[in-house]
Amino acid sequence: MIKRISGIAALVFCLTFSLVSCEGQKKEEAALQKQAAELLPTNGVYILVHDGHGQNRPDNYVQVEVLLEGDDKQVANILVSSPPENTQTNCSLQTTAQKVTPTHYQTKLHGVEVNFFFEKGMLTIDTVNEGDRGVLQQYCAEGASLYGNYKLIGEN
Repeated sequence: MIKRISGIAALVFCLTFSLVSCEGQKKEEAALQKQAAELLPTNGVYILVHDGHGQNRPDNYVQVEVLLEGDDKQVANILVSSPPENTQTNCSLQTTAQKVTPTHYQTKLHGVEVNFFFEKGMLTIDTVNEGDRGVLQQYCAEGASLYGNYKLIGEN
């Protein structure tokens, strides 16, 4: 009788441990999926973050709209613009970029490879080679550049 109770107790212990272990694993998997989703690109509007700006749309901001196409998001349509009230930083570009990795897209502008990196609500625009960053000034007036970090302010 004692062996039977011990066996039942051991079985109950094992089942409880398995359920708790599975529950913990499910929570861990959910946290990893959430973290991965934060890294992936998001359709939306990003604004340039520089000199502490970017929280409330400073007067002279550059806006980047991103639209990802296809089920596997192989193409990113990118539209850079400056609003009419922006009198200092006027930038304009319309291009498509191809997916390199889930968080990295790339295109060529005037023969120069340009990267678009997405991570946690941010977009970074840069060239592959630091010395080629001048090409990013060709799309802006007054010496401004597309180079920099952009913060997601709204999803499409």
